[in-house]
Amino acid sequence: MASNDATARVMSPRMRAVLPTVIIIAVVIYLFTVFARLWTDHLWFGSEGFHQVFTTQLITQVVLFLVAFLVMGLAVAINAWLTLRGQPVDDAKPVYQDLLDMVTTGWRRWVAILGPALVFAIFAGISSISSVRTVLAWLNRQPFGQVDDYFGMDVSFYIFEYPWYRSLTSFFLTMTVICTLVVVVGYFLKGALFASVGSKRQTSRRASIHIGILLGFITLGYGVSKLLDRYGLLLNSQALLDGMTYTSANVRLTANLVLAVIAGITALLFFATAIGRGWRIPIISTALILVSTLVIGMGYPGFVQTFQVNPTEPDYERDYMMAHIQATRAAYGIGDVQIQDYSAVTTAAAGQLRSDAEALPGIRLIDPDLVKDTFEQLQQVRGYYSLAPVLDVDRYVIDGKQTDVVLAAREMNHAGLPAGVQNWNNLHTVYTHGYGLVAAYGNKRQASGEPEWLSRDIPSVGPLKADEPRIYHGEKTDNFIIVGRPVGQDPIEFDTPGGGDQIGEQYNTYTGSGGVPIGGFGNRLLYATRFTTINLLLSDRVNAESKILYDRNPVQRIQLVAPWLRTDSDPYPAVVNGRIVWIVDGYTTSVNYPNAQRVVFEDATSRSMNNPSDSPYMATSQINYIRNSVKAVVDAYDGTVTLYAWDEADPILQTWMKVFPETVRPKAEISDDLMSHLRYPEDLFKIQRQMITRYHMLTPESWYSQSDLWRIPGYPVKDRNDGTKEPTYFLSIKWPETRVDGQVVDGDPKPLFSQTTVYTPNQRENLAAYMSVVAEATSPQYGQIRILRMSDTQQIDGPGQAYNAMMANEEVSQTLLPFSSNQAAARAEKGNLLTIPLGGGLLYVEPIYTRQTNADATYPILRFVVVRFGTHVAISTTLQGALDKVFSGDAGATTGENDEGQTPIDPDDPNPPETQTKDQIVQAALAEAQRQFEIAQAALEAGNLGGYQAAIQLARAAVQRAIEAMNQ
Repeated sequence: MASNDATARVMSPRMRAVLPTVIIIAVVIYLFTVFARLWTDHLWFGSEGFHQVFTTQLITQVVLFLVAFLVMGLAVAINAWLTLRGQPVDDAKPVYQDLLDMVTTGWRRWVAILGPALVFAIFAGISSISSVRTVLAWLNRQPFGQVDDYFGMDVSFYIFEYPWYRSLTSFFLTMTVICTLVVVVGYFLKGALFASVGSKRQTSRRASIHIGILLGFITLGYGVSKLLDRYGLLLNSQALLDGMTYTSANVRLTANLVLAVIAGITALLFFATAIGRGWRIPIISTALILVSTLVIGMGYPGFVQTFQVNPTEPDYERDYMMAHIQATRAAYGIGDVQIQDYSAVTTAAAGQLRSDAEALPGIRLIDPDLVKDTFEQLQQVRGYYSLAPVLDVDRYVIDGKQTDVVLAAREMNHAGLPAGVQNWNNLHTVYTHGYGLVAAYGNKRQASGEPEWLSRDIPSVGPLKADEPRIYHGEKTDNFIIVGRPVGQDPIEFDTPGGGDQIGEQYNTYTGSGGVPIGGFGNRLLYATRFTTINLLLSDRVNAESKILYDRNPVQRIQLVAPWLRTDSDPYPAVVNGRIVWIVDGYTTSVNYPNAQRVVFEDATSRSMNNPSDSPYMATSQINYIRNSVKAVVDAYDGTVTLYAWDEADPILQTWMKVFPETVRPKAEISDDLMSHLRYPEDLFKIQRQMITRYHMLTPESWYSQSDLWRIPGYPVKDRNDGTKEPTYFLSIKWPETRVDGQVVDGDPKPLFSQTTVYTPNQRENLAAYMSVVAEATSPQYGQIRILRMSDTQQIDGPGQAYNAMMANEEVSQTLLPFSSNQAAARAEKGNLLTIPLGGGLLYVEPIYTRQTNADATYPILRFVVVRFGTHVAISTTLQGALDKVFSGDAGATTGENDEGQTPIDPDDPNPPETQTKDQIVQAALAEAQRQFEIAQAALEAGNLGGYQAAIQLARAAVQRAIEAMNQ
């Protein structure tokens, strides 16, 4: 009492009045921020046309919270109430009688009951929210039409039902354990459990009945979990493989059933304590569960594995390995991979590439990893624009020919603004968008070595440009912006810095359909709360016509409207129907495909040889099933997200289309223009590449012994090799004639846009296989994975060996010598080493760039091309020249680098390149003369006098053109 009086004296009447007010205000502010977040989410999803995604998830989360809250709260409250009604054992005095008297009388009794119940109920409700997608998928599950070999269950049971049953069992066990702890503590405090009566410890009959029933429920839940463990054996990771093994099928299956039966019997014995007073039998049965778990569940399976299976493991596990191989190949979509024998020739002869003439223009010389600086220095225009770190590769029809193009979006980069202008108005109302694409031929360059542009400058100039070039949504957009102006007011959004026929800076007003209206005070207040900025309420730039654009990253937008999708790590821009759009591949994945091997998604898709999962700070996730189920498109101007079903047979996609009807459009609605830019997804190909290293072996014997194990080689270019894997490349290639089981298989009649990679044998550097997937979405062969397996009778150099041989070549080293010293005015930088099946063998192509070392803002330009075929190496200023030199002065086909004419003239270009300057003519003529002299020398060395004379004549003509230009 004295303590309470002291506290009352310390807390003045004013403080006692203020404290509740402060608490109420804090609660109101918190609730308002929660409301602001929910309501602005409601507005955003409504503006994007995906409101049902928001409402379906919200309603499901609320229902899950309420159910878990009520079940857990009622269970704890009822058990606490029953406990407090109990009486101590006769002649026993409760341990804390004074405390019990205080908390079990009057209103405090209900606080003692409802307090713990409320706390546990809130935690249970919050925890249950994370199961929203599990529940939605379970309620709308679609069958796979495939059953497992052991239980005859459809695959959908493991992917949709098993996780939900596990969640329910876990919740039930957690609830019963919490209730048991509450009851045990309560009865102990009341003197009804293990109470001291004389020299004995006694328990009241009420406590025995109550605790016995709860322990019975715990053991019952344990038994159910053991039954689920039987199905989980198809998902468990074992030392040999993920899935069912001999020991699991013959020992663990039975062991789990026995443990489930023992648990069921033990539960009945605990329930029996409600009739009798004896605890001996249920306690003995509980001990039996523990002993059985150790002996039957762990010891005996370990004994069988160690002393029976391991000594002759391949024999015992043969059938299980076969089932595992088949399941894994099906889960990753590699069951139909075609492995074809390829006896690559290594001899080079004149005219050898004549049959591959169509494929040569598809050899990409512009390295998208390397030329980012070139693109930025020549086409960034202003420091507040920026391009992606790695450029993208797409294809467009230019002058009637399908052409591989290297491109990037010119996005707004606020970090490039001077520090003095990085204020709220500029960041959120002025510098709101990027402008246009920067694009260049993948196989051409100007005489200076710079890219041959297809889209350049601001405003955009070139044959490849969009009707609406403004980019409000992009990979670098991470802040909100305010757009829209009343009619008659001047625009304030910075649009272009001038150029072309424009005079001075130009400004623009956004007119797109995307965005949330923010003109009213209510919306302004909510968004000011969400983004914690009072300027939304005070700024005059927020007017009746204003909209707010946020969550503007294409991947982020897709993940919001389709939370069930995993997105590819490489969104790429394209011009589709006159608009710039972002194309993103969406995946449906699972970690519960029965009997399939798991892989860490981030490890398989990473460019690093060091797996991200090795780092304790990197969040990673495992999968064992993946499909490219959706092609997503985000409009770069108004942010419209459109999802198209791609793999319409995928049951996971079908399930989510049932959960969120009409959010995914059918594949048939994809326009022809969009279809021409869709491609095989990069992350999927990388994952399949990883799995094929071992799962190309189809027999259990070879799979077990790993006798033909492949590996992904490291990136061979030494001065750029920072521990990265050999990249996958988008190229247009012509598949060669091969053999399968001794039968000749015709190659492709024409080149196809593809994604390629190579393998080396484990612990070796020679080439084991070359793999390609048809990436052209318009082709009937789309998605076809084909592998050229190198002959075992002749070693073909892998990329590392080929690179070393190319750089060690005397001609190459002498040519690059002036660019190798520390004092050189320019340093050589090596581009991507491409491996291409051509001429009956494999051609390695290495573009060489140079970068000035004695100037600011330098960038690489393409100077040389090195090629290797078999053991033949050549270097030239052009791919054509290098090929002609390798193939005895005449490759037999042209590369298209020097097609007649230059880049098609844009009729809207205010400064068309009608004529070249004198210096340009001279430079181009001398480069051509040098190329022809190199071809002549190669022809002479090969004894091809006709080719020698022809090249000499062309070289002389080029020199004459240079002289004439100089004399003008």
